[in-house]
Amino acid sequence: MKTNYALTRMTFVQEQMHETDKKENPERHRLTKDSYEKQEMLDMCFRCADHYEWKKQLQYDAGTNRYYKVELNKMVKK
Repeated sequence: MKTNYALTRMTFVQEQMHETDKKENPERHRLTKDSYEKQEMLDMCFRCADHYEWKKQLQYDAGTNRYYKVELNKMVKK
């Protein structure tokens, strides 16, 4: 398991700020939609994105300028 996540490297103050933001803006800290505009993804929590490896769960489509959830069967290696 990867142990060098952004969430594990936070200082106490950063952790407190992160927890406060999670309470005030929970949608920034978890993937709740099937697709996101590029700007929406830039506004998401980069620490959670690193920890939960969103880059493996989302795929960018330049034509629509959106990120889409990768289908589960595409994520599983055959």
